[in-house]
Amino acid sequence: FYFKDIHAHRAYRWIWKSKATMKIKVFGWLLLSDRLNTWDMLKRRHYNIGNDFGCLLCTNCNNETVEHLFLECTFSIECWDKLQIMGHAAPTHLDWVEQAKISWNKPLFMEIFMLVAWSIWKERNNKHFRGVLPSQASWLARLKEDLFLLTYRVGDKHKPFL
Repeated sequence: FYFKDIHAHRAYRWIWKSKATMKIKVFGWLLLSDRLNTWDMLKRRHYNIGNDFGCLLCTNCNNETVEHLFLECTFSIECWDKLQIMGHAAPTHLDWVEQAKISWNKPLFMEIFMLVAWSIWKERNNKHFRGVLPSQASWLARLKEDLFLLTYRVGDKHKPFL
């Protein structure tokens, strides 16, 4: 009753209708809801994480937010450019996703968007937890693996596209 007049952004519907695995859908929801454990989120939750809140993928940022990590970071921009997915400057990351979907205009946008973001997140976490330096080559290899696995979940209509 309390929430009957609240309408979620269209991007959330795109997530849950996608053919991605539930793990990737939940990751996509956390990403778009700004609930991923970036340095900024941990700082807002008052976790004792030290004084370095900079981006782990680049040295250009002093505050790792969802917007920076996935949309503004030089590493991430190169990743999106490889697939020619480009959002324009937008007030929120939800608007960026919507604009990118319109400009890309190909099938399986949400699945690919979430897998690209997932691979970026894995590169970031590998640097933090394993000390592995992020690289475009390892990001692309992981993305190709995930896209290959996605071919089992999509219909025959979209397999040639992947």
